[in-house]
Amino acid sequence: MGPFRMPQSMFKTLAVFSVLGVLVLIWIGVQPPNGKALVVTLAATVLLLGGWSLGVRRIFRGPPVMSVASQRGEGESCGQYGHP
Repeated sequence: MGPFRMPQSMFKTLAVFSVLGVLVLIWIGVQPPNGKALVVTLAATVLLLGGWSLGVRRIFRGPPVMSVASQRGEGESCGQYGHP
């Protein structure tokens, strides 16, 4: 679950609250008089999901993975990509 050593139950609970918070913010943002915002939000969602399902997921390899040494705390003076 990352470097925070958070119990899985707490992680899942915070994830649910985060998703609900985003949905509430989107719902607030598309309330009248912002009727066009709903159309733009739905169109962007459809385009993003369409692009993802049509091939971007095969190309995107994910975020960089830290080395085992940096996870143990060795060599923390270097950045994520090996730069100071």
